Amino acid sequence: MRFITLISDFGHKDAAAAIAQSILALHNPASTILTITHSVSSKLLIEAAYLLKTSYAEFPKGTIHVVYVGIYHSKSPSLVLCEKEGHYFLAPNNGILPLAFGIENLGLWQCYEWDDSSKTFRDWQENCAAIAAALDTKKPAELGYPSFTLDTIKQKVMPSPVLADNWVECQVLHVAHNGNVVVNM
Repeated sequence: MRFITLISDFGHKDAAAAIAQSILALHNPASTILTITHSVSSKLLIEAAYLLKTSYAEFPKGTIHVVYVGIYHSKSPSLVLCEKEGHYFLAPNNGILPLAFGIENLGLWQCYEWDDSSKTFRDWQENCAAIAAALDTKKPAELGYPSFTLDTIKQKVMPSPVLADNWVECQVLHVAHNGNVVVNM
């Protein structure tokens, strides 16, 4: 049995999260689909990266982590397949993977380019689900996708805290449901 996790900015006010889970389940009937969260803001890539980084290793190797956050950050979004330490990640090429993991020791492949004239968000979800299904029998390098290079992957770096004589500047990475705040110190 394989796990597929979801992190999204879909929220819970409509059926988007359920539809995404349904599409994944239809293509991957033997997998267990688990939600990490659907409550990340599309503008807070740093929070999604933090949640991805702190949760993925708690799942067994072979787990596929699907990230639907900030897909619309570019005019023609592209889908990245990433392999790290036996885990697979499907995410938009918006900098979220470099924010979470840096760019060292990552296998990166471009799987899908969204063309506004002929593609829909459902097409994006269908492609994610089909790639997840293909990973049951093949390694990412065997799927025939072109590799991303350091100049084609959008890179973002986790900001570092600034320490001065009598003040500290840091970023809030996540506010938990109980009010606990995670900062990058």
